[in-house]
Amino acid sequence: NQFRYDFIVHPQGNIADIKINFDGADFTKIENNNIQLITKLGLIEHKDIVSFQKIDKNKQLIETKLNFYNEIFIYFLAEFLFYISIV
Repeated sequence: NQFRYDFIVHPQGNIADIKINFDGADFTKIENNNIQLITKLGLIEHKDIVSFQKIDKNKQLIETKLNFYNEIFIYFLAEFLFYISIV
């Protein structure tokens, strides 16, 4: 059971504004930088969380880490070019 979603942060945007909360999970945690939700239906995972920027038509990966605080998942990124959108 996996799910995917994308966020686009434009140059004037702030990655810190992205916060995710999942209702209905009995237990949530981060395991190896993957989101794990334990529900009545079983384990649901969000794996392989990546961020990148398109630079000269190439995808430049950005190191992405998750933090879980007060039932909210928050993204943290390593160095990136602030004037190019992040996906």
